Amino acid sequence: SRLLSMADRYRNEGEIHQALEIYWTLIDEYSDTSQAKGAATQVMEIAEEFDRDGARRMARSIFERLLTRTD
Repeated sequence: SRLLSMADRYRNEGEIHQALEIYWTLIDEYSDTSQAKGAATQVMEIAEEFDRDGARRMARSIFERLLTRTD
């Protein structure tokens, strides 16, 4: 839960790439935990923000990476 809290702090401070790095670690290495599920939710929200802001390539990249992790 410390990693998730740290990632959330980075996200709240606008350090999106650092937050994403930690979220991906949780998703990849701790996939069966509630923290990984929380991280996946956060990653999806970040992708949606990129999409709304017109950064569609970044959004698509995140969506695709997330889908390959959750299949």
